[in-house]
Amino acid sequence: MKKKRIFSFILFAIIIFTAFSGCGGKDKEPKINPVQAFKEKLVSLPESYKIGSENRSLAVYGDRIYADVEITLKNDKGKESTEPRLVSWSETGEDFKEEIGTSVEPCIEGARVMSSFRLDGDYVATYERYYTETEFYCRLCLRDKKGKTLFSVNLPEILGYDIEKDRENISGVFFTVNGAAAYEFNSKMKFAAATSQGVACFDIKGELLWKLDKVKSSSIVYSNERLLLFENSADGVNLFEIDKNSGEKGDKVELPGELTASSSEFNSYVCYGKADEYAFFYKNNVALWGISVSSDEKGKLVCTAESFINWNDSALDGNYTDLYVKDRDTVYGLYYIDYNNQYLSVLTRMSEDEFADRIIVNIASLAFNTNSIFDAAVQYSRANPGKHINVDDYFNKYNGDFELAKTHLDLDIASGNIPDMIYISPQDNRSTVSDDYVNSGIFADLNPLLDSVEGFDRNDLLGFMTKPYTDKNGCQYVIPIYGRNGSYFSNGAISGTITAEECIDIYNNISGDADLITWGFTIYFLEGCIDDFVDYENSTCSFNDGRFESILRFCMDAEAKGTNRRYNELKQAELYELAREGKLLLVSVSHFTSPVSWAVLKNNFGGSLFPVGYPNDMKELMASVGINELMGITEASGHKDIAADFIASFFETPDIDMNEYGYSMELTTEEFSTTRSRIYAVVKALEDYTIINEHRFVPDSEADNYPEPKIKLTKEIAEEYIAYLDSISKNVGSSGPVWEIVFEELNTNPGVDPADIAKYIQDRVSIYLSEQS
Repeated sequence: MKKKRIFSFILFAIIIFTAFSGCGGKDKEPKINPVQAFKEKLVSLPESYKIGSENRSLAVYGDRIYADVEITLKNDKGKESTEPRLVSWSETGEDFKEEIGTSVEPCIEGARVMSSFRLDGDYVATYERYYTETEFYCRLCLRDKKGKTLFSVNLPEILGYDIEKDRENISGVFFTVNGAAAYEFNSKMKFAAATSQGVACFDIKGELLWKLDKVKSSSIVYSNERLLLFENSADGVNLFEIDKNSGEKGDKVELPGELTASSSEFNSYVCYGKADEYAFFYKNNVALWGISVSSDEKGKLVCTAESFINWNDSALDGNYTDLYVKDRDTVYGLYYIDYNNQYLSVLTRMSEDEFADRIIVNIASLAFNTNSIFDAAVQYSRANPGKHINVDDYFNKYNGDFELAKTHLDLDIASGNIPDMIYISPQDNRSTVSDDYVNSGIFADLNPLLDSVEGFDRNDLLGFMTKPYTDKNGCQYVIPIYGRNGSYFSNGAISGTITAEECIDIYNNISGDADLITWGFTIYFLEGCIDDFVDYENSTCSFNDGRFESILRFCMDAEAKGTNRRYNELKQAELYELAREGKLLLVSVSHFTSPVSWAVLKNNFGGSLFPVGYPNDMKELMASVGINELMGITEASGHKDIAADFIASFFETPDIDMNEYGYSMELTTEEFSTTRSRIYAVVKALEDYTIINEHRFVPDSEADNYPEPKIKLTKEIAEEYIAYLDSISKNVGSSGPVWEIVFEELNTNPGVDPADIAKYIQDRVSIYLSEQS
């Protein structure tokens, strides 16, 4: 018996066993350490107050929470401007007030305050940038709690920053202040500032004590009488101890793997607060970590990390612009969703009872990027108290080794630890992974499960979401979650789907200097028609019947002529121009995601847009739909209803709001049109707007102020887009065992007669199909 059949049989046996024994259901839910689980209370910022794009900082003094924010002001003419403010709340998030006398004002007239740092209850440090054609300042200012400036120094001058040499970087990208630390809080106080160009330390009067030139630091912290510096280098972020009196840099301190893993590089920064047993805290997309630094028996500094708040366990997404740890059970944060949704977040540790009452639904992720599904899991858990979607990131757990990650997931499944859902990135040859799981019988049919979700209409899903994944029995076991559309289009020279032979005839009858496609004849033909020569149901193939040989011969001859234009020689706009002029019959469009994209694409083709796709015998519309992730619900899950409800939540129609600037977060970030309702919602949102480009919309009354093209999204255009997505019956792609055999033979036999290559392919594919039967 073959390996694939053994694997399928084992998984099937496990499924049958667990379906009746309850394994994988509630009794087998993994226990999550509640010590790391926190709950969240969000407190809205008052109207006109916002989290600043750069000045953000939190601290707790006495019984008040302090934060740097921005206030939006309007002058007599209604023009808006923003100014930084220091504000505070009581520890429960109530009693908001602006701190009179301590608003953060620039030290230099005309300068912009960029960031501020809470040093302790008596001191506030800020840095601000100011530049003209001839002047550049990045001043560091220290103030007391009443707002009095104790000193102000120009860091670029002190650290030898050559403004003339780096004139092109005057915007400040090349010089920023990334952190500040103070110690010995008395008349002998020392104050160190870490910048992108070095570190400088001052006394309380602003006199320079020491400096480190050419050190690209990212953060600095003083804790337990140690001054610690994070330095950016070619090999990542490194940690060093700095002699607090002389500034001499010590040996590098190895950072724990939890902070340097590939999954930990998103939105990372140092946090502050009541450390006690920790030197400081560190936030990334996995957790808020408590970091300890101590000397080993040889006197070498050792750094260890302990998860203080696990975002996944807590159903929190960690999307905080700053965090401050008050104590073991309370953490404060500035939480940012978008410009209109910003909050003070009060995080408190869950009790054992609170944690135990939740239903845990587990997702095993084999995806390259788990951030999107994790964010979705958090939002679902927030909206459904008592239900927690837990994401187990196998891919990053095993350091990005896909095969190792899948092996461990398979072992867990074989041991009876079956997740409720599996989330897969089907890129490259890994597209067969989802097929392996589907063929093994591990997944449940999604159709009846989605039909049982209250308020969800499965018929609202567009065809490309269902047709390529539905088997001959009408069952669908996986569904795409994220992705993009792409295919070949014509402005009318070719008006519909075609077979390989029809495509060859069109090419042979092209007149003048016209071309069929821009590049890659072999890929274009074979991606669509390769399955025309395989009968998977009967395990036979016909690559030696003469037709495949003639297609190969045509592709090789066309490639050898070298007359086809290349993408890297022409811009996309130039390709559209050639299509409008009839000099290019087909244009490959690899990225369009919404009805807005379709409207812009139709305009680019001159008003006539025909999807042609890839040639195939059935003349079905085949598209290169870049599906980034697929999701399936396991047959063994004890929470299929919650899992189906979670999947359905991806396809809810968003509320689309246009602001006064013709901007919509929902429209500009939309990547995947999945339902008819979503497309019609976009049409309705733009009924009074004109499209300037894919991400810019202006009221119709202002459209005359803009140059061409000016495009209106109509219901008719949206319906054309829907018809296209509904017609896609297969997603083509350079993947799968047969594809690999074909292209291995093509690439390893240059110059060999196509008849011989067809024979080699016939022999190898026949053996493969026999092994699978």
